Amino acid sequence: AMAKLDLKLHKIVAKVTEEALKKLPEFEPQQLVNMMWAFATLRTSDWPMMDEITWSMSGRLGELQCLGISNLSWAVAKLSL
Repeated sequence: AMAKLDLKLHKIVAKVTEEALKKLPEFEPQQLVNMMWAFATLRTSDWPMMDEITWSMSGRLGELQCLGISNLSWAVAKLSL
């Protein structure tokens, strides 16, 4: 049962990643942080996605509120980026 759940979760994450990559330029900085936080929580490190999020965040960190900065720090630490 757990194997089926893991497979289903993997398929959902793959689909979300695929759709998010198409729309990444439209994301606000906090939304990018939320995406990284979600990946870190799932302990899923889709490196192409992380690279794209990191690139999208460059130059926009100043737009984050304190909570966003702390969530980003947590996600980076959790993913060991």
